[in-house]
Amino acid sequence: MLEFAVLTGVQRISKESIFSDLNNLVVDTPLDVMADERYGFLEKEVAALATYLGADASLGEAREWYDGYRFGTADVFNPWSVVNYFRSGGVADIYWGNTSSNDVLQSVVESADPETMRSVFSLMTEGGTVDAPLDLGVSFPDVATRAGAVWSLLYLAGYLTTDDVAQPNNAGRVRPLRVPNREISEVYRNDIVGRFTGLAGSTRLLSDLHRALVDGDADQLAEELEGVLLNSASCYDLKSENSYHMLLVGLLFGAPGYGNPVSNREAGRGRFDIRLLPERAGLPAITLELKFERGADAGRLEALAAEALAQIEARAYDAEAAGSGAGSLRYGIAFSGKSLAVDVQRRSS
Repeated sequence: MLEFAVLTGVQRISKESIFSDLNNLVVDTPLDVMADERYGFLEKEVAALATYLGADASLGEAREWYDGYRFGTADVFNPWSVVNYFRSGGVADIYWGNTSSNDVLQSVVESADPETMRSVFSLMTEGGTVDAPLDLGVSFPDVATRAGAVWSLLYLAGYLTTDDVAQPNNAGRVRPLRVPNREISEVYRNDIVGRFTGLAGSTRLLSDLHRALVDGDADQLAEELEGVLLNSASCYDLKSENSYHMLLVGLLFGAPGYGNPVSNREAGRGRFDIRLLPERAGLPAITLELKFERGADAGRLEALAAEALAQIEARAYDAEAAGSGAGSLRYGIAFSGKSLAVDVQRRSS
């Protein structure tokens, strides 16, 4: 018989000394199966709720936005978000994500080094995962001192989940972690946009950059990017193509009418650097190829940008990305220190 139980927040109760004052605890975590179905709504429960409310047509949208968590062997929906979704008449929105300040995720995004940001960006792609061990005894201070602790903390806080729940007490087992659903993906997106809005200087300046990109205005895009490099790019050290790549991917999150940027994917006869695909008609697909050369002068940068543009054509990176009747835009961008050159070409559908 259960006599006493404690439901904690995102961190588990741990013993802090060698003494036995607090001993022989049985701790259930999201990896355990003992009460796995009790931490969220099961599919059949959400379906029954939708039927009761006469909202069967909304079940698919509710699944896309609020399903996806794995507790033990149970696949569950976020109960708070589901209740608020139906309470609001089937309006998909960020419900659970707005119940707190999301400090855990914000601190990760704002202070992440380029390698961590690369992992965060990969999580935002379809089917994206990060492979990492889960130590469910991790605490907030560990993030600053222990490599990889950030992924365990994001898991405990509900921003990641995993389908690999074997050996729940094995803190060294590497597991594929993923973003559970669209609601949490939107929270990540908002925090990424927030960070790179700061790097751009303001919401207006970031919007100007996006507008120049979509309009195919190479001169204006170069001016906006140069402003970022001159004012904010010291955070990235600008020491390799990867530094510029991560900066540019972050700046492209939140471009109106487009999905999240995708990078380093196979297409045509190779792997493109960055791509933006439109989510509404009338916008071009955008492919960007980057080059970096230390110490390059203005003439050399222009030549490298033209070379990057030619590479898109030669390797057919955008052969299947014609956009929604608006064709596609190709960009070659070359960097050196805080200088750059941009070349652009519009391709009809």
